[in-house]
Amino acid sequence: MSSKKANVSWKENTRLGMIALIACVLVGVFVLAPMKLSGARNEARDVFRNGTEKGITVSVYTDLIAMAENANRLANFASAQLGEDNADIVVLKDGAKKILDAKDEKTMLKAYSDIALASDNVYTRLTGSVKDDAKGAYVNIDNYVSTIKRDSYFAYADKFNQGRNSFPAVILAGLFGIDEMPTLGK
Repeated sequence: MSSKKANVSWKENTRLGMIALIACVLVGVFVLAPMKLSGARNEARDVFRNGTEKGITVSVYTDLIAMAENANRLANFASAQLGEDNADIVVLKDGAKKILDAKDEKTMLKAYSDIALASDNVYTRLTGSVKDDAKGAYVNIDNYVSTIKRDSYFAYADKFNQGRNSFPAVILAGLFGIDEMPTLGK
């Protein structure tokens, strides 16, 4: 019995190896990388909506909803003294409506900034019993402004944005339409 080994051509294995390598690179670039970006984006979005503590409903989302409700209260108190058509009262009401109707984080955070500025403008111009009546709503808005600024969502969003904007992720994000997560001031 003679055992004869089959001749294996190095060239055949090289082609097969190159095809396998190219397939792995393509799968990594066009499947795994976008999945990783989407996963990180979904994690940041989940923190925005639900917070980081499971079972505790403290999140940017719930704080923004409460802030919007207080913006409506402040606007209702102040409109008796400043008038319904006052620009800052209109901003408070519009900002509250945008937050309550919004489907995305960017719209909600833009309205947050508008409400923060308008509430200061309105409250400083109030006088007498109207100012006393509006104080609770104004203090609540001010507390939500401070709480939201410190929320852990922004750390998640910044981490995602840094990863998204690094090379080659920025190219893939553009190809697959994966936008940055909004932060304050952006």
